[in-house]
Amino acid sequence: MKEIGKLVEASIKDMWTNEPAFSCWLKKNPDQLGKALGMEPVDIQREVYVGSFKADLVFRDESTQKRIVVENMFNLTDHDHLGKLITYAAGLDAAYAVLISPTFREEHRSALMWLNSISANEFGFFGIALEAWRIGESPPAPRLRVEVKPDGWRRLVSATQDGRWSDLERLYYNFWDEFLPALREKHPDWSNRNPIPGNWITFSIGHSGFKIGTAFSQSRLRCDLYIETNTAAFESLRKRKEPVEEALGQSLEWDGMDGKKGARIALYSPEAIAVADEQKWPEAREWLIDAAGRMRQAFEPLIKDLPR
Repeated sequence: MKEIGKLVEASIKDMWTNEPAFSCWLKKNPDQLGKALGMEPVDIQREVYVGSFKADLVFRDESTQKRIVVENMFNLTDHDHLGKLITYAAGLDAAYAVLISPTFREEHRSALMWLNSISANEFGFFGIALEAWRIGESPPAPRLRVEVKPDGWRRLVSATQDGRWSDLERLYYNFWDEFLPALREKHPDWSNRNPIPGNWITFSIGHSGFKIGTAFSQSRLRCDLYIETNTAAFESLRKRKEPVEEALGQSLEWDGMDGKKGARIALYSPEAIAVADEQKWPEAREWLIDAAGRMRQAFEPLIKDLPR
């Protein structure tokens, strides 16, 4: 019988000495926060001035371009930090506000839930529990567990009913809502995402500046490796064009996106599938998940060998 380890709770101070140290770690490991929130953090900034105060972390979600403000604390939640979070969110015109703490008082958990219930659909509040765990004598590992989050289903219904989402946006949201759990089941190490009412969505694969994207594009499905800013990386990968395409068994579109900051290497479905073809959603889901896995498998070894 295989030996099975036992999870043991540890102290967060075994990993970080104080809140600033934790903020530094979060900035360097945005995928950890992204998985908890279902977002893709980009343009992360620390100690952002809001009047005479400073917000711990501020970033944008890449898919929605919305601004998110984060307030960290190492102790039981208190009125001071919750008040600062609301002040920072207002001062920075943030769409989402995130309070991270090891332990939430019931009144503060209820306050965040109440704020979500009265907020417009484009705004929301998260409560994230900061935990530390180890297996036996292993080094402690952090866990960001969601305590409070906006009610996505209620907001979907509300956005549809009040006309702020079109029928097409609703279709995109519903497709990604079915697609994302299936993708996570196949690739549990990929970043967690929330469904969005748009035609494309990207996923962090653990290499800064590189993402896997899936999309409905001009009546076809597209899966791509998106390179954020590194044009040298794109040119280095393009030199491996023939062996990569041979391994995939398909031709790729190598798009340097002239005049833009990024570049894209794309794989397209052989047949047209539009999001309005709801009967073809299982087929679309299967193709995108398979293509995403093959694209990562083909490019990840090459990305690791790129000069930094």
